[in-house]
Amino acid sequence: MTAAAAAEALMTYDTCLKERVEAHFAGRSHLEIPFSENAALLREIAGTWTLSLAAAAGGVTERKVLVALARHHLRLGTLKAATSTVNVALDGEETPEPYIKSKEEIEQDERVAAANASVRAQVREMLRQQLK
Repeated sequence: MTAAAAAEALMTYDTCLKERVEAHFAGRSHLEIPFSENAALLREIAGTWTLSLAAAAGGVTERKVLVALARHHLRLGTLKAATSTVNVALDGEETPEPYIKSKEEIEQDERVAAANASVRAQVREMLRQQLK
């Protein structure tokens, strides 16, 4: 059984969890729910014996079931987004700040791009000459 199937079984047979998820949405779109509320719900689910049971029955880890639950039932989107939310919920692992290049790195990238463009132009010209 896959983690998604285990998450589906969990939502089907754990009526308390199903009610909790429905209450979590409370008429709101998944886009309106703050990240912190999703993480809090996942922390709450992580402590249940039914999660352990579903994971064991599926032959997968509890974390994978939580990711599948987050992805398919909390509608958190991509696998990466769901995994990130579960990691923050369980480990407190924050998403790293985006890397901002220094002025020197940007200038180096521009020089490399210009050199690549020059080489591409030379190759195109050589190919044109060969095709004539």
